[in-house]
Parts: sequence; structure tokens; C-alpha cells
Amino acid sequence: MGVLCPALGVAFLWDVTLRKIPNPLLACLFGSGVLFSYAQNGWGGIGKYLGCAGIVIGMLYVFFCIGALGAGDVKLLAAVAGFFGKESVVTFFMISFSIAALEAVALSLVQGRRPDRWRKIAVYVADCLKARELLPLPRELTIRGERTIALSGPVLLAALMKWIGLY
Repeated sequence: MGVLCPALGVAFLWDVTLRKIPNPLLACLFGSGVLFSYAQNGWGGIGKYLGCAGIVIGMLYVFFCIGALGAGDVKLLAAVAGFFGKESVVTFFMISFSIAALEAVALSLVQGRRPDRWRKIAVYVADCLKARELLPLPRELTIRGERTIALSGPVLLAALMKWIGLY
């Protein structure tokens, strides 16, 4: 956690200011995760880390494809999930995405677009249910082109909460 939280702080600053998480930083996170896992559990730890990261990428790839998450968000969550291991990763995700959901509601309220935005989201969900498949997000609901949540912030907060022992 001593390496993870400062790196997440840097990722957050990049994400907030430039709306992008640099790949070299993500590569450093992955590399430190591999080294951390090796130090904890030897070669088996590396396999667990890479397996956990791969599962996360697989789970979140669909959200990237429909425009709900950026590629940097997916890679960041995969790199961080490996640090937590299978015991805490579900809790980590729940906390990260809960913080992100609260931030999204606050952002929607501040931007004053709540009725129109929520109506579009409801129509999208109804269309997905009708089609019985996950449809691409309409352009106005995607992350491209408008102020959205920097997911690195909720990820940093969830990691800090883990570090100080809140879960």
C-alpha cells in the first residue's frame, strides 16, 4: 500500500487535469503489483495477481466497449485489483463504484441536468431490457466529450480506506 496510494494520487491528479491516466504510470502500477505479489507469495503470487487483473479487464471490457468507462479506468482498476487479491477485491469494487455513484449524482445535481439525464438513462435501460442485450450507450450518455467522473478518485479513496483498516 506504501507504493499504491502515492501512485493512485498521481493518477488522480493526471486524470482530473488531463482526463487521461498515462500508460507509463499504469505500467509502473502493474510492475509494482507483480513485485508485491512475488514478495508476498512467490511465483504463485504473480499468477494470482495476473489472474485477478485479467478477470477485472474481462469484466470491465464490456463497459469500455459501450463507452461507460475509459481504457485508463479499466487498466487502473485491473492493476489495483491485483494488489487486493480475491479476498478483498469485491469489497474494493463495491466501495469504489459506490463512491463514483455518489459523485455522479452530485455532479448531475450541480450541472442541473438531472431530469433530462435521468430520463435518458431510464430510456436506455428500458431499451436494453427490451432487446435483452447490452446496447451501446447513446452519445449523450457516454464519457466522450463532456465532464465526467475521474474514476481514479473513488479508487484512491477506496484504497486509502483499505490501508487505514476500514474494511
